[in-house]
Amino acid sequence: MPTQYRKLNDTFRTSLDPSLGDLQLAGSLVDLGASDIKALVTQLVATEQFDSGQHDSGTIRHAGESMRWRIEHFVDRSRDCYADPSTQGYRVLTIFHAHDA
Repeated sequence: MPTQYRKLNDTFRTSLDPSLGDLQLAGSLVDLGASDIKALVTQLVATEQFDSGQHDSGTIRHAGESMRWRIEHFVDRSRDCYADPSTQGYRVLTIFHAHDA
């Protein structure tokens, strides 16, 4: 399972394909300008630094500050029920400032 889980997370994180899930900004990041958001997303897509072997969370740096991200797995877009992460399901990738954690 971990290999499939990691592969599905990486596919979504690197493509941000809207048919696979949503990208959302949380906390103070919602006030960022378009160029800062683009820079954050570019770093996120390219990162190879992860908090776990499942590639479902990590930290990136932007403008000298730590930004955290995580992927959650749901059965579908309704987000009513968490899914088995080894299935395609629907993923939600959230980026937030480390001080908002």
